[in-house]
Parts: sequence; C-alpha cells; structure tokens
Amino acid sequence: MPPELINRIDHKIVFAPLGQKELEHVFKKLYKQFAEQRKANPLAVVPRYTDKMIVEKVKELRNPQYGARPIEKYIANDLEDEVISSLLTHQ
Repeated sequence: MPPELINRIDHKIVFAPLGQKELEHVFKKLYKQFAEQRKANPLAVVPRYTDKMIVEKVKELRNPQYGARPIEKYIANDLEDEVISSLLTHQ
C-alpha cells in the first residue's frame, strides 16, 4: 500500500474466524430471509432444512478464509436455482 494510504489508517481491526455455531446462525438467518421473500408465490417450492441438515451444510461450506460468504453464495445461487426449477416445472 502507498504510504499516503497507510498514514490515513487510524486503527487496525482484526476479526476472529467465525465458528460452526456462528455460521449455523448466519445460515438460519439468511435462509429465513430467503424463504420469506418467496412466500408470496405459492408455486415457489423452497427446500426445507432441519437443524441436522444445516449443521452438515455449514460443515460442507465452511472456509475460515471466507467467513460467511460461501453460505451467502449457496443461498443466492443454489437455493435460488432450486426454486426457479420448481417454478418452471409447475408451468
């Protein structure tokens, strides 16, 4: 980084990696928002997740380097694809 930028930095914040429980909480929160947004369309079939399924999915997606980003990406891409597929099969 150029010295001009370094001189403007007042504080350095170090974040601890998110643990399994924190990532499960993030998954549940993002999943709930995702499901709520699609509730208005009765043809949109949102996959259901049990607590055990959430634990396994978070273990699969967990990457300490990226934090909760893989979970966001999974919900935005993979779950969205499943919902779109369900809509297309009902038409």
